[in-house]
Amino acid sequence: MQKDRVTIAIPTYNNEKTIAETLDNCIKQDYPNIEILISDNDSKDNTLKIVNLYHLDFPKVDYYINPENMGIGPNLENCIDKATGEFIIFMCADDMFTDPGIVSEMVKIFKSCPDIGYIGRWYYQYMDGYKGAVRVHRSMDPYFSADNPSGMGFRKEALAGIKVSTKIFIEGASMVKYVLTNGWDYMIMQKDTIAVRIHPGGNTATKEIYYVDSPTLSWYGLIGYNYNFLTAFISLIQLKNWAPYKCLLREIWLFIKLRPVNLFRPDFYLFAGIALFTPRCILRPFTNFYKHRLSRRFLTW
Repeated sequence: MQKDRVTIAIPTYNNEKTIAETLDNCIKQDYPNIEILISDNDSKDNTLKIVNLYHLDFPKVDYYINPENMGIGPNLENCIDKATGEFIIFMCADDMFTDPGIVSEMVKIFKSCPDIGYIGRWYYQYMDGYKGAVRVHRSMDPYFSADNPSGMGFRKEALAGIKVSTKIFIEGASMVKYVLTNGWDYMIMQKDTIAVRIHPGGNTATKEIYYVDSPTLSWYGLIGYNYNFLTAFISLIQLKNWAPYKCLLREIWLFIKLRPVNLFRPDFYLFAGIALFTPRCILRPFTNFYKHRLSRRFLTW
């Protein structure tokens, strides 16, 4: 581990369409002591070929290929094991920093307080190919802000010995819990540091198989009762669009079982009603229309 070095850790799998843009963005960070580490889950596309071109011009770009697809959690562990930096900042292979000074800002925070083991951040989502945010994530909850690993910063020392959860959607939060349980402090940067790309068919959230296990129960099992997750009714729209119908029914029931007072929330009935009774062939196009034509034009980002 090298003092003052930052490892930008990029777990990847079949990201040939976006990895070049993400690497260009990471290389532009103005912090001088950076390594960019890519841990590839045995991609079947041209990810390796693209990254090798970068390695020729930027020796600080390192590439590791796993012998098989280990899943997201173990691949994050591999990033931690291979990182040589004192600090690790994760970046998904289709996302970007919002400006070149983000890494420098995070290092200043780590150095100003040796007790901080985790730095969270705000971020926004944007539609691939379009400018402007379609959704903003600006939570001060250390777990709720960890629903996407991009931009999460850790002191490597604080992650020593970690076993990252293998459950989909809570991998980042499991790292946060490990760090905080071991007595480290945290800070949330109150600015959008990351632009998260939405591209239907490419994001984890669009893969039906990932909803076989209940996202709500995964979160509940990790951190217990949490207001933010048990009132995230908008997730029911995502479930209707991408998950089997029985999974939608299961999550609606869990919102009631784990937090019965949700039955007195009008927004619960609104989102549950839309998800239950709107055909997917209508809801998917409407969701895209809302993001393109409404939220993208009126959100502040």
